[in-house]
Amino acid sequence: MNSNFSIFAVIIILCYESDILIVRDGDTVKHYRIRQLDEGGYFIARRITFRTLQELVDHYKQGPDGLCVNLRKPCAQVSIMIYSA
Repeated sequence: MNSNFSIFAVIIILCYESDILIVRDGDTVKHYRIRQLDEGGYFIARRITFRTLQELVDHYKQGPDGLCVNLRKPCAQVSIMIYSA
């Protein structure tokens, strides 16, 4: 993996009613579910919570803290295809 190159996107998946953090590191793509707390706030790992999504992103830009890499550059555009059965 080339840890100097990573892009990320935070998207909302309506059918799951949650946000998803998508991280690409070279040829590897990882998905992390961002969960919401009942009292407000967000987390990926319950040991650390954030008041806003921006705080969550800022934290993981500082270091990976359990993610595959630290967040470096937001994805310019996200295209999602949804198929229904």
